[in-house]
Amino acid sequence: FPVTICASSNIDKIINQHKGEVIIGVELEVENFPNDIEQSSKGLDFTSDGSLRNNGIEAVTRPNTKIGTLNVVKEFWSKFNIESDKNFSDRTSIHVHANVTHFNSKQIRSLVLLYSLFEDILFDVVSPERKDNIFCVPWSQAGMHVGNYQRVWTHASSWQKYTALNLRPIASQGTVEFRHMQGHADFDLLANWLTIIEELMLAAERMDHDSIYKSVINLNTSSDYGKFLSEVFPLSASYLSAKSPFYRDWETDRKSTRLNSSHLKLSRMPSSA
Repeated sequence: FPVTICASSNIDKIINQHKGEVIIGVELEVENFPNDIEQSSKGLDFTSDGSLRNNGIEAVTRPNTKIGTLNVVKEFWSKFNIESDKNFSDRTSIHVHANVTHFNSKQIRSLVLLYSLFEDILFDVVSPERKDNIFCVPWSQAGMHVGNYQRVWTHASSWQKYTALNLRPIASQGTVEFRHMQGHADFDLLANWLTIIEELMLAAERMDHDSIYKSVINLNTSSDYGKFLSEVFPLSASYLSAKSPFYRDWETDRKSTRLNSSHLKLSRMPSSA
């Protein structure tokens, strides 16, 4: 991999305490935040860069497990009476950083390959308009997909941060960033989303890259796709298939045009300055 993975001593302790679990951090963009209450909540840091309107803030969870993160977010939503209708707009989103400080080059490659295959399914979990949001551009719309996923290596050192799966933090923070999710205060939706990310990261860590590649090129029937989906997402496969028209396309047409689309160019990505 042409980018050095950032090592973080700050996260070593929690990694050692939770071996075998994915360590994550979540950025919660919130508008209409009460300005008469101290910005303080357990396990969170607060920032504001002026990009949000109506007294908008960004609440960032500290590195934690999925369960720990969900508890922190739930307490935050409750403490400040955060509600989907009141505190979120099309300008807000939820970004999830997943730790890769312990990944080797082949495990990063496995993640890229698996993500390339399942990107459309992941977008079917979030709001439909997110796929057209210039701040979370799908890889497939930037010309990168499972058919040419190795293009990632030629762009890694100058990666644009507004791609749906942002690889840029690998070098600076030792994480990859999932930018897909819209802003909301739906606990079940967030829990399902974090489980999906957790399973994708664990699959990339445990599955050999060459074996993944061979499996992908040999997917010939709908049952093959279903089996592979279940292998990567053992807990979330049913949820994903129920949410995803793309998965149902696989069931009726294994050569879905969406799997092979690469119509838009990298120029669609906004500047990351």
